Amino acid sequence: MSSAVTQRRSGSSSCRRCAIRGSAHTITITVGAFGPLVVSFGHDLTGHYGTALIALAAIPLAAVLAVVLSRKPTASG
Repeated sequence: MSSAVTQRRSGSSSCRRCAIRGSAHTITITVGAFGPLVVSFGHDLTGHYGTALIALAAIPLAAVLAVVLSRKPTASG
């Protein structure tokens, strides 16, 4: 719904930001569905939840690091 509203407000027929949001929502839902499975598998392997939760916490930390270290895009041409 928010993608449609953003597209209407911007007045563009092709909303790149909307496509990125749609992809992000798909990834979020998929990870949310498989997260408990990963944590339970980690519990079965190690006997406690801490290792799996630390491993899962490393994923967003790596994403933050990638964002901080990335360069601002420049126009070519």
